[in-house]
Amino acid sequence: DFRGISDKGFDRQGNYTVGFKEHIAFPEVTMEDIDKIHGLQIIIGTTAKNPKAGRALLAAIGFPFGAPDKKSK
Repeated sequence: DFRGISDKGFDRQGNYTVGFKEHIAFPEVTMEDIDKIHGLQIIIGTTAKNPKAGRALLAAIGFPFGAPDKKSK
């Protein structure tokens, strides 16, 4: 079950990085067309100055963040 994306991917400047182990997580990818499973890394550069502002910016445009991880706070 999808519980939102992690908020651990922010750097000190408020940019966000998320990785996928398998590109088949996307519904546009059909299993019949796959020869090999690949990983995928997405980096989103923001104008935020810190992780808190970056999270607020991405949440405001609809990023589905899960509950904050209590261990990283």
